[in-house]
Amino acid sequence: MHRRSFLAGTLAFLAGPLAAKAQQAILPPVSLVLTLEVHDQDAWLGMLHEILTTPQESQKTLVVTISAQAGSSRTIAILTPKFTSTINSTTGTIARVSVKGRVAGEHAQQTLVPFMRAFGESTAGRDPSQVMVEYGLAALTANLWS
Repeated sequence: MHRRSFLAGTLAFLAGPLAAKAQQAILPPVSLVLTLEVHDQDAWLGMLHEILTTPQESQKTLVVTISAQAGSSRTIAILTPKFTSTINSTTGTIARVSVKGRVAGEHAQQTLVPFMRAFGESTAGRDPSQVMVEYGLAALTANLWS
């Protein structure tokens, strides 16, 4: 009888952390819409080409990086992004691009608040709304439009 109690206690001790991990809540993805103002026509055309040649069912991720204070940066990854653009020829803005997608739950928990905080910061000598946008092989610098 003592052996069974010892064995049951040992199994419970070993299985405890595994059961706790299995019960951890899976965080749902967060829907997100960003609007970007693009000023560089060549960079926009390169990004547009990348968007148009990407199959609809692609798992390609849009990576958006913003500079924060003290020279650091904050990055979010937008899953399955969908793009809408408006071409503008009357101002310095070449295109206004809206990106709709999702940020994975765990990634959102870790990165979305710091990203939004960096967006709200005012850094000396630099527009805090300027972001680097990467999609596949294309990259451009744009301003987050608010």
